[in-house]
Amino acid sequence: AENSPTMIRMLRVSFYMLLAIYSTELILKVIARGLIVPLGAYLRSVWGWIELSVVVYMILDSMLPYAELRVLSIILLLRTAHLFQLLPGMRAVGKTLLLCVPPSTGVTIIILLIYFVFAIWGVYLFVDRYFFCDCSNAAIDAMCDTATIAGEPNAAAQCAAMGGTWTLFPTNFNDVGNALTALFEIATLEGWVDIMNVAVDSCGQDVGPKLGCSAGAALYFMLFIFIGSIFALNLYISVVVDSYVAARNWQSGLSVLSDTQREWVEWQRVVHAM
Repeated sequence: AENSPTMIRMLRVSFYMLLAIYSTELILKVIARGLIVPLGAYLRSVWGWIELSVVVYMILDSMLPYAELRVLSIILLLRTAHLFQLLPGMRAVGKTLLLCVPPSTGVTIIILLIYFVFAIWGVYLFVDRYFFCDCSNAAIDAMCDTATIAGEPNAAAQCAAMGGTWTLFPTNFNDVGNALTALFEIATLEGWVDIMNVAVDSCGQDVGPKLGCSAGAALYFMLFIFIGSIFALNLYISVVVDSYVAARNWQSGLSVLSDTQREWVEWQRVVHAM
């Protein structure tokens, strides 16, 4: 069991073993490299600060009862980040993640503005047009026939007269909030056809839905998928690719070279690869 005395004892022993190992490693690194003053000192590196924070946090938490059991998983997770320093490929990935943040923020703001425009447009086009007659709870199924109100006005009253329920489709455009939720769902390309079909079959407010009554509504959804899903995804991909190239150039030293020097280095690599 998770809270058994044996398991708690094993976790506590593991915690103190890790604390001893990490503390010894920290002391040896400080002795070998210095703490702050030398150029390559231990605390001149971000990873040094992370390791020092982990050890200090472990020492402080060890003073509290059972705290080591709570913090053990966090410590292991932070120490795993040390792999970024050891592997060149991982360093490039970590640098890419950092470089992605500023341009991704700008891209996100632009995409959100696009979503708001489409949400407002969707409310204008489809407000109160996502209702349908639900006959599943009708007392007599034979009396409730949605075909009789297809394309007919005053459909809500007719639906109620037949024993049905004038129901709003779960994903709708009745307000900006619901419209944004619908657009995010459409952008995932999961179930977007069902959402579009309701709009295509809609004939107006308080009018019974009819197959293909508003076929032109499909253009709205196709345009949004192109801009809000495909185009937006490619924007993010381009940001990640550019950031990765910048990270690799930084790692290889190419970032300090001019365009001509960088081109010369690339040609030298091609020649040596032959």
